[in-house]
Amino acid sequence: MKKMNGFISAAACTVLLAGFGAMTFSARAAENETADIPEATVEYTGTLPVTSESVVTTVTASDENSELEKLRNKGQRAAGEYVRQEKILLGELAPDAPRITLDEAEAIISGGGTVYEIMERFNSIHGYPDFLGGSGITRAEYWLGEDDSNMLLMYIEEPKIWFIDENGELTAYRLDSDRGIAGDANGDGFFNISDVVAVQKWLLGREDISFPDWHSADVNSDGKVDIFDLCAMKRMLISDLF
Repeated sequence: MKKMNGFISAAACTVLLAGFGAMTFSARAAENETADIPEATVEYTGTLPVTSESVVTTVTASDENSELEKLRNKGQRAAGEYVRQEKILLGELAPDAPRITLDEAEAIISGGGTVYEIMERFNSIHGYPDFLGGSGITRAEYWLGEDDSNMLLMYIEEPKIWFIDENGELTAYRLDSDRGIAGDANGDGFFNISDVVAVQKWLLGREDISFPDWHSADVNSDGKVDIFDLCAMKRMLISDLF
């Protein structure tokens, strides 16, 4: 009986092992069969997803320096400086800073004053001249747009002011000539360092110094010539006007 039970157990184990072997064989066969099947390639006809990252264009310090260098080279060729644009590149003036209008300029001019006073009022609106320079005579340009097609042109030493439109038509403005040229103490028709020296010597008591028109030396318009006028004249020489 024990032998029969042992035989039955052995037979059962043999059947189980055979079944397990068959299962293993079937699994390997399935793996091999799957491996032989080439991958299906599906052609994508839709659109790729749009990335949410935005493209940011940055202006580096080297870019700004390059633009500034180009502008200064341009100014050197024109014997002057493009002051307003340079101040924008330096961050000292907003890119959208207002420009003076022709009506505003004419109102300022009609109010009288010296060319320096008028220029100061222009700058209170415009910020800085677009161009300042010249050879022999200082020229200041105030552009009414982004270029010089319409502009107010000032010659400081003469002094004269014109409006020039895009067609090249000129409109001349008469300045208050009663006081002459501000700072022209020696009456030679120009304001320069020799005028500053003349006022300084006069204040020190030099009797050989006199003014053809003392109003020209009274640059702060307070009715007298004193140390305050001398200081104002020195500032005029070293300011952005020159």
